[in-house]
Formats: sequence, structure tokens, C-alpha cells
Amino acid sequence: MSHEPPLTAALLEAFVLCPMKFRLYRLGNAQSGVTRRVEGARALHAAVKHCLDECYRAGGPGGYPVQRLLEDFTRSFDGRACADSREEEEQRATGLRILAEYHADHLGDALCDLRVDVALEGPIDAWTWRAQADRREARPDGSVAYVMYSTARRPPSPGALAEDLRTGVLQLLAEGAEGRPVEVEVHALRSRRVLDATKRPDQLAALTQRLRETATSATALADPPALRGRHCRWCHARSICPQWSTR
Repeated sequence: MSHEPPLTAALLEAFVLCPMKFRLYRLGNAQSGVTRRVEGARALHAAVKHCLDECYRAGGPGGYPVQRLLEDFTRSFDGRACADSREEEEQRATGLRILAEYHADHLGDALCDLRVDVALEGPIDAWTWRAQADRREARPDGSVAYVMYSTARRPPSPGALAEDLRTGVLQLLAEGAEGRPVEVEVHALRSRRVLDATKRPDQLAALTQRLRETATSATALADPPALRGRHCRWCHARSICPQWSTR
């Protein structure tokens, strides 16, 4: 097993956009630069996730008053990340609505053993991989589910979920840790939908092959090129990227 830093699905997605981005992010050299408009969406997601984490640490919506959840969001949402006051107001209103609706939709959920913010690390093929779940649930029917939150405006389609690297790596690592099949869900918070992201065995096999091929290419490059594109707008390594440092 390699002693290099663990791989993640996000790193492989970065490699597809720009091999240099993959290198800088993997080495931990990415630095948060100038705040841009996209940071408002990230601030919204971070605050919503924090509030749901606290709610589920306390046992879930059934034991956590909705008013407390909304007050948590008001305290934790960082409006400074937004482009202007209008966006700040919109993102704050969106977060409050998401949490109120989620609390109402899941008020009667029957939960058993539950863990929040679960980090997994383990081998897939020749590399060590890492994945993160927003929570793990052992359910009354004996099944185990790993949940990821999405605050994106458009939830992923079934076809996109079938090929999604992040939920796929999560499922592979979770099944390795559990020693049995698990379910993977994406909670699309804006549309109030619970999406099944569980891969069939044949889908996992195809995904493992993709991971193998992309990881081989990504880790073999001694001098990765820096590719300019729209993705540069949101890259936290831009300030030290050779494509930008000489401009």
C-alpha cells in the first residue's frame, strides 16, 4: 500500500479538470483565496450541515425542536461569504426554509444506532481512499445507510448517481468497513427528496475500474500540466498555480 496521501473522489474529479489542481490539492497546498460568489453556496451548505449534525447528535428531529434548529442556522451562517447583501438574504432565507422543511419531513423517523460526520479510509485496489458521510444510520429493519446532504439547486439524476464517484467510493469503503452491503442515500435538501445512490454489484465493478484507470493516470504524472478553464474561478490553489503565478 502506498504511503502517499489518501485519494478521494473529489481529487479525481479535480484531476479530470486539471492535473495540476489534483497535485496541489493532494499535497495540501491549496489555499483559500479571494472570496468569490460561489462561496455563498458553500457557506449555505456548511451552515445547513452543521445544524443537521447538531440535530442528529441529539437523536434527530424528534428530540430537537425546529425553533432551536433555525436559531442554530442564524448563528452559524456566515453571510460574509456572499457576493452582496441581496445574495446574503437569499441564502439565509433558503437555509431557514430547507431546515424547517427537513425537520417536518423527518420528524417521525425511527432511528437506532446513529453516528454523525463519519470518516472512512481504506484500500480500493492499490491505493488508500478516503470518503466522508454526513451520517450513518443502523435502521430498525437491520439495514445500514450512509447519508450525504446536497444543497445544490438541481439534484443529481438517477443516471448521474449511478456513475457518481463520491457516493461510489463511499459505498465501497462502507461495505469494506461493515463487512456487508449498505445503502447510500443523497438527501436533496432543496427539493425535499431522498435519492437512492446505492450501486448494484455490476455498477460497483465498473466504478472500481474507473477509479483504477484514473488513479493510475493521476499518480503517474511526474510533471502534471496546469490547464486553464472556467474551473479556475473556484480553484483554491489558483494563487500558487504556475498558469496564474506568472500573469
